[in-house]
Amino acid sequence: MLPRTHRRSLRARLVLCSALSWPAAAAFGNGVADAGEPTAEGRDPEDGTDRCVAAFDGAQEARGEGALKASREALRICADLTCPSPIRAKCVPWLEEVELALPTVVLAALSSDGRDLTDVTVSLNGEVLAASLDGRAIPLDPGLSRLRFERLGAEPVELELLVKAGEKNRLVTARFPSLEPIVPEPSPEPSPEPAPQIPPPRPRDPEGEVAGLSPFVYVGYGLAAVGLGTGAATAGVAYARYDDVKARCDGPTGCTADDIDAAERISHVATAAFVVAGAGALLGTVALILSLPSDDDNRSLAVAMAPSSFALRGRF
Repeated sequence: MLPRTHRRSLRARLVLCSALSWPAAAAFGNGVADAGEPTAEGRDPEDGTDRCVAAFDGAQEARGEGALKASREALRICADLTCPSPIRAKCVPWLEEVELALPTVVLAALSSDGRDLTDVTVSLNGEVLAASLDGRAIPLDPGLSRLRFERLGAEPVELELLVKAGEKNRLVTARFPSLEPIVPEPSPEPSPEPAPQIPPPRPRDPEGEVAGLSPFVYVGYGLAAVGLGTGAATAGVAYARYDDVKARCDGPTGCTADDIDAAERISHVATAAFVVAGAGALLGTVALILSLPSDDDNRSLAVAMAPSSFALRGRF
């Protein structure tokens, strides 16, 4: 039985023998049978054909699997002039057929503004297909391919394409986003704030008063003045009356309930006077504020008075 390596290449040897004359074929057949045994000169008779035969077999297997690039490389070996003529007679036409069927693509990359890029690496299935782009055609095996375009500083771009047998110089273009940093538009310089507008002084009437003051200003401050004066006077009287009643109550003559009630009534009057003074001051101040110039035309003021209460309501 022939060794395994010789059985695998037997088909190629049969092709070779079919083209030889019968005596040469017989002699070559004897060489196959005695393969691996050196001749008298110490040289293996297969040394000149092993490489060609292996390429012959490998080219057919690769072509059957659709690996046209690998088949082409093997056919280039067995079509070389150093190989036996019978093998070359098969490999040369097969090489032409594979060259016609082998697809080629032209890889390109563009920037976001449409400029051609060359500093791009393209890989196929993890293997570098092109270290840079030069516009030359690149062979690819037919079938579905996923190309990965990479550029320094940019996100990779992946393209999936179906490459067809016999397709030549197909243009495959990847577009990269902009690499230039986005420069924000300069914001307009803030304009200087205008100087605050000081309202002109209000015209004065012949009596020297500011025109347009609300009457509540005079009423409020008038009540405040009267209440303050009344409260101060009655408070002094109340303190004097309390001291007198206290002295009489502590003395031998004693004091009556009427004396104490009279002192308390005077203190209540003082307290009420001070309350009126505070309410009048508040009324006059609010009325004065409302009388000053303003852009708000909806300001208002309302006063409600009762024997036991005082209410001030307004919109400022």
